[in-house]
Amino acid sequence: LLFIARYKKPCLASKASKVTDQALAIEVQGEQSYIQPSHLSQAEMIDTIGHGSQATVMLAKLQIQGQGTALIFAAKQYAHREAAQLELQVFEKLPPSEHIVRCYGCALNDKRRWFLALEYCRYGSLASCLQAKQLPRHRDVALRIFLDILGGLRDAHSVSVVHRDLKPANVLLTCTCPALSECSSALTGNSVNAIRAKLTDFGMAKVDAMLGMSSGNAAGTIAFLPPERMSRQALDADLST
Repeated sequence: LLFIARYKKPCLASKASKVTDQALAIEVQGEQSYIQPSHLSQAEMIDTIGHGSQATVMLAKLQIQGQGTALIFAAKQYAHREAAQLELQVFEKLPPSEHIVRCYGCALNDKRRWFLALEYCRYGSLASCLQAKQLPRHRDVALRIFLDILGGLRDAHSVSVVHRDLKPANVLLTCTCPALSECSSALTGNSVNAIRAKLTDFGMAKVDAMLGMSSGNAAGTIAFLPPERMSRQALDADLST
């Protein structure tokens, strides 16, 4: 998981994380609790920022009642309600963690599609940043990302949640800067540790799912599956192995 790419820019700006000037002006950082579906359904979908096999991710904006501000989040839209509900159940099981994207709730959009409202990570995925060669070749950045990934796995495993599809595309990058306009030096000088990595996409995750796994029920992306998961023999494994 220690990926280091050639330095290109002092501040990441992946295609997946581009937002409008209007959205940048009202980007909200900090804790945001559960949002009622009736309120969440009023969110404005701004732009498409990602595609997956089962869902499309939109950049969305929602006015926060009584605060005069708005929440910018990633709306993960599903073709089927059941898929949205299954992933929502996993997020509800997960503990609060700085290493896992927050989930604000689930609702229907104006096109009658179910979506999860997830924390927006401004730099997009680790995979897209590596492909665009937008990560600095700095061991502190690699170590920070690596430790954040381990932290996310630790927190998920503490409640017996197994991700089952861990890969660079499911690791999102953000930083601790208050606003995007202030993070031009987030990865340079003494601020290299401002970058943060968070686990996302728990669509394949299972609870208490590591016992007796075999090739018949192995899930995930082939290129990132551990060899033992592809074995023809059932495995006796737990969250500590």
